[in-house]
Order: sequence, then structure tokens, then C-alpha cells
Amino acid sequence: MPTDMTTQSMSKQALQAQVLELHQKLEQQSLFIDQLLEQIRLARHQHFGTRSERYSLDQMALAFNEAEAAVDDENACALAQANGDTVVVPAHRRKKGGRRRLPKTFPRIEVVHELDEAECRCGKCAATLEPVSEKVS
Repeated sequence: MPTDMTTQSMSKQALQAQVLELHQKLEQQSLFIDQLLEQIRLARHQHFGTRSERYSLDQMALAFNEAEAAVDDENACALAQANGDTVVVPAHRRKKGGRRRLPKTFPRIEVVHELDEAECRCGKCAATLEPVSEKVS
């Protein structure tokens, strides 16, 4: 009886190891599929989207090479985590969007548009009109 229990526990461990291996393969394949879908979306955008920027086939090949390298990096990270090693990712800051401010060295010119006294009166009741808004650019 004891040998029967040992073989069952060994086969159970082997099955668990196989399940873990298949789970890792599935994660890698789903990551690769996601990258391929993103490349398809990019190709559709380049082909059917706006034509402001041109996209060459060399750039497409570079995107495929980057996808393969990313999958290889994921494999290396998975192996490092399986071995108990820690993965350190350096911090980064994102760029802020929008327009940059003009340098303070640029000359500033203030232009004020004022109306005559007659134009500042209401046409119906002759009351003084008040400014509604101001535009600064």
C-alpha cells in the first residue's frame, strides 16, 4: 500500500506541474495574440485612417520584431519569477499633453479694443452696456 500512495502523490505533483506549465503557455499565447490584434488595428488605421502620417513596411516589420522581443522578455520574466528572483522595473514619468507655454523672453503686446460711447448704449432703452466676456490669447 505505501508504494501505491507514493506513486499517486508523484503523479499528482506531475499533473500539477503540467497544469502550471500549460497555464504559463496560455498566458504567453494570449499576450502574443493581443499584440497581433493591436498590430492589425494599427495596420487598419494606417490603411483606412487619416493620411497625415505615412507608414512604411519597414516600420511594420519593426513592430513585429518588437512583439516577438516582448514575448521573449515575458518568458524571461516568467522564468525569473518561477526561480524566485524579483523583477525590478524602473520608474518613469509621462509627458503632459497640450501646448507648451511661450517663453517669457517673447515680447508681449497688450491690445485693448474699446467702443465709442454711443456704441456702449442699448439700442432700445439707452442703458449702458456691460462687458460679457474677455478673450486673452
